Amino acid sequence: MSSYFSPYLFLSFLFIIIINFFVNLPISFCADDPNFLACSQAFDCGNIRKISYPFWKSGRVEYCGHPDFELKCQDDDSAEIQFESVTYRVLRIDKSNRKLQLATTVSWNDNCPSTFDNISFPSNDWSYLDR
Repeated sequence: MSSYFSPYLFLSFLFIIIINFFVNLPISFCADDPNFLACSQAFDCGNIRKISYPFWKSGRVEYCGHPDFELKCQDDDSAEIQFESVTYRVLRIDKSNRKLQLATTVSWNDNCPSTFDNISFPSNDWSYLDR
């Protein structure tokens, strides 16, 4: 009797082994990174809703946002952020147009502030934005 090995039989066998490998691939190889899962949920702070990167707040891990963009959620239903030792009230975050509307807490609490200040933000903090 002659021993004959069909190439089709070999290819079929190889195909079954490859399919079996991918079907039984350990789930851990496909699981989401826990760091991503921790940061993927948007959060609310004061009256601002669905906030995400680059902002973060206390109680969330710092790598979920830019270090300079920590929001402080206040009891009076407001959000505040601090840049170069000046505290600002966050009025609006417009993610689609990449705009952040702020008011100094001094001007917010006083209808007639005695002085006006020009404020410049360091450009390196905003380098991720399109211009």
